[in-house]
Amino acid sequence: MRLTANAVEMIHALTAEADLPDGGLRIAQEQEHPGLTMQLAREPGNDDDVLESDGAQLFLDRVAADRLRGQTLDARKTDAGSAFFLGD
Repeated sequence: MRLTANAVEMIHALTAEADLPDGGLRIAQEQEHPGLTMQLAREPGNDDDVLESDGAQLFLDRVAADRLRGQTLDARKTDAGSAFFLGD
């Protein structure tokens, strides 16, 4: 998985706002449903892959790492707040 400059900037802004200077954005599969969730995390999970780009950290559990291989994470601000989206 790759991060765009916009995604890096957004992760920095969100972790700073949440007072998580060593934290990052975590993408993982919740046990209750097959989809992936995204949330800020203080640290990666035990088996997470950690992607670091310009100081921004992305934590991916094994399912997310497999599903998102080869994808690019981008971000932009919307009227509703921050939005992340995937592309090739």
